[in-house]
Amino acid sequence: MKNRCRVAVLSLVVVLLVCGCGSLGRKARLTALLNIDVFQSAELCSYDSHGGFHGDGVLCYGLQFPDHGAVKEIEENPHWKPLPLEREMEQLLYGMKDDTQENTLLPAISNGYYFFYDRHAESKDPYDDTDVFQRHSFNMTVAIYDTDSDTLYYIELDT
Repeated sequence: MKNRCRVAVLSLVVVLLVCGCGSLGRKARLTALLNIDVFQSAELCSYDSHGGFHGDGVLCYGLQFPDHGAVKEIEENPHWKPLPLEREMEQLLYGMKDDTQENTLLPAISNGYYFFYDRHAESKDPYDDTDVFQRHSFNMTVAIYDTDSDTLYYIELDT
């Protein structure tokens, strides 16, 4: 009987993590992709415009960390790079607006780090943004960690 309960609980945990249900699943997915522990963070905001026939849109999360909570992990990870962003990436990210077209999705960030992951089918190296602007569509993930406010901004862009 105890084995059945253990199997049932383990199965439920696996289903929640795989499905990405709720905040726990979302944080597990972000932790795995970004290679930093986001479970210690608090969600500040979220925005998702995905939908329609092809699932195009923008997904954005803002996560607040306690006292430089992710800086050490970020500095030890070769896929995180210090700001500033490359010019084209900055134009792309800061040119994106919310549904009202009044506010950019990101505040101005001077100090911090960024992470780039290219999910496009034509990508040769998913951590390299060199060819990203030579395509007709984007499927990318970008995260920016603001060291002044200990805030992580996570963005998925699909066009």
